Amino acid sequence: MISTDELLEQMDELLDSATAVPLRPGKVIVSADELRKLIDDIRLHLPQEIRQARAIVAERNDIVADARRDAESITRKAEERARALINKEDILRRAQIAATETKAQAQTQAREIKKASTEYAEGIMRSAEDALSQYLMQIRQSRQNLRASMQNEGMRPLGIDPDDGDDTPPQE
Repeated sequence: MISTDELLEQMDELLDSATAVPLRPGKVIVSADELRKLIDDIRLHLPQEIRQARAIVAERNDIVADARRDAESITRKAEERARALINKEDILRRAQIAATETKAQAQTQAREIKKASTEYAEGIMRSAEDALSQYLMQIRQSRQNLRASMQNEGMRPLGIDPDDGDDTPPQE
């Protein structure tokens, strides 16, 4: 399966290998069909990357839920143990101290796991967001370049009114 980065690299190669427009520095002629195919392929791959980011978030939520269940289980066990030892004051005091420490440790561990998983998921989502933003900017720049090239050639893309800023084709 080809990645979005590889598709963008192919788009770069298409632009690099395009024929230069005489007397128009920085202007090239590219195959609209090839460019559209690459853009369509990128659109197909972006939802996969979004699904991966969602899967990471779901995994983080599962880790947090497991940590909470573990903490609750440890707390319940500590409380049960404390109740079983209630007849002897010294043992009860020790059990309460142990339960409190265990509960505090479990809560600390749960907070640490939650914090780590949240930071991890945030980092992954930030990376995915940055990549998606970069891809979107590159696509928009490529589209602007295509429009500018077509306008410089006196052409107007079908279905696009350059004055309305809307790229959707007209409704029939």
